Amino acid sequence: MVTPAIIAPRTMLVLGLWVVLLCGTACRLAPARETPRTLAGPWKFQPGDDLAWAAPDADDRTWTTLQVPKSWGRQGFHEVYGLAWYRTRVAVPWPSTEPIALALGKIDSAYEVYVGGRRLGGVGQLPPSPVMEYDRHRIYVVPASTREPDGSIVIALRVWRAEGKSAGAAGPVEGPFEVGPIGPILERDKLAEAAQLAVVLLFVGVAVFHLGLRLLRPEAAAYGWFGLLALESALYAFLRTQWKYMVFDDFVMLKKVEHLMIYLVPVTFLQFLWVFFGRPVPRGVRMLQAGLLAGGALALLAPGLDTALALLPGVQVAAFTAAGAGTVFVMPFIRAGDPEARLLGLGALAVVLTIGSDFLIERNFYVAPRTVIYGFAVLVFGMSLALANRFHRVLADADSLRRDLEQRVESRTQELSAAYSRMEELALRDGLTGLLNRRAMQDRARAGLAQARRRRAPFALAMIDVDHFKAINDTYGHASGDQVLGHVARVLSGALRASDDVGRWGGEEFLVLLPDADGAEAEGAAERLREQIAATVFHADTHTIAVTVSIGVAVLDGPRLETTGLDVLIRVADAALYHAKAQGRNRVVVSG
Repeated sequence: MVTPAIIAPRTMLVLGLWVVLLCGTACRLAPARETPRTLAGPWKFQPGDDLAWAAPDADDRTWTTLQVPKSWGRQGFHEVYGLAWYRTRVAVPWPSTEPIALALGKIDSAYEVYVGGRRLGGVGQLPPSPVMEYDRHRIYVVPASTREPDGSIVIALRVWRAEGKSAGAAGPVEGPFEVGPIGPILERDKLAEAAQLAVVLLFVGVAVFHLGLRLLRPEAAAYGWFGLLALESALYAFLRTQWKYMVFDDFVMLKKVEHLMIYLVPVTFLQFLWVFFGRPVPRGVRMLQAGLLAGGALALLAPGLDTALALLPGVQVAAFTAAGAGTVFVMPFIRAGDPEARLLGLGALAVVLTIGSDFLIERNFYVAPRTVIYGFAVLVFGMSLALANRFHRVLADADSLRRDLEQRVESRTQELSAAYSRMEELALRDGLTGLLNRRAMQDRARAGLAQARRRRAPFALAMIDVDHFKAINDTYGHASGDQVLGHVARVLSGALRASDDVGRWGGEEFLVLLPDADGAEAEGAAERLREQIAATVFHADTHTIAVTVSIGVAVLDGPRLETTGLDVLIRVADAALYHAKAQGRNRVVVSG
């Protein structure tokens, strides 16, 4: 007798994808007879072992009826270990020309499957050399020759339960149990785990993104812990799928790594929470983390699966405790209105509920799909939003700080610019009179002379000296003399044209620049200045002082504009001033 081949995992993947891509629509719109038939429900059960029980005509009328999927340990046979049999007869409405398949989920601890008395295959190995393997789902091709005359098939499961396994780990416990056309079976098998695979890819993407942020920002430790948690969640979620067997076909090692993730995820989650909120990890949490790490190392390094399975209830309780501790930790932040705390609290609560649900499913108190992966998804999503919200707030704060800094810098720059302008102005002004000082007047005079040369316009300047200034100082004091100089400066400033410049040349001497003024105009302007000063009554402290000035005027026009320099022009004005003083003071002398 030829034993039909089991559909290998890679073949299942290729066939499943082919069916989904090419026949997806057709399968969804197919007649009702194309829909696979569930095998969940009552099966005949008998402890013990007899290969004759695989035959279609074996008498199972006295056997006990149990529900599949559900552990026989939860249905009154807690003490039954070793081998036991399940049998069921199923009507097959599909024609014998259409290939049909049998899908079997998790059967603990190992099994063989028979249809019509023919062995189709199994998972693990049965005594006398038993090998435990219970997570692998399988799809078997059912030969047409195994059908009964009435079109039905008889399915028999020869199941081995390992010594020491819990009451929830005996026989068919969870997963798909159905029979039907091979196309829909493969499609349903792959689509059933597509959501979990999508969650795995989501976790991986989130992990890569946040670990990358951690590398770019070494100070952002929370991103690193979250990225690590997302990576652990991705690995755990992947190990809960059948896709894992296409990567590494070692049941014991895969199961150990899966258990290790159950230890590591709570440790990383707790670390993330305390780092995220900037709080030191308390001693009790540290002890819980240390215990989980020690248990994970023990489960991974111990030979076989016995140690890992013995520790599993304890680690599930520890993981539940860790999620509860995290929820309690964030409660004060939630009450304080922290938006990130609400997201993290929601994720932690989802993990608490799904861990609790999976704990009951693992112990086979009831049969339902595992949900902790989706609890992790809610947690990861909440943590992602919390980090994103904090990142957005940090960016907003940084942007506000940047704008404030820019405004401060701009304001400070304006202040510095104004201060520099004031300093520059002060550097060009005489401290006593407020007029331009000698250096500034020299610069203005050079610029005015250069412009006069370009325009071929006359340029004049007047050198002014306060008459008998020493006598004023000697008679009324230097303070009064300084006041007199200030009064003279104000009179000169108020009596000039807008285009003229006046400055203190030194001591009691002043210099006036008269652009565009020829000899007559310059003499007239100087005379007006002299007269206005002579007509002004100067008050210094309690004294009234009569002040006069002598003025020497020098004028450049015509050919002399190009040949005479500023120094020469000033000397000429100074000489004219000397002549004014020599002629009796209080007069104007224009150089010829």
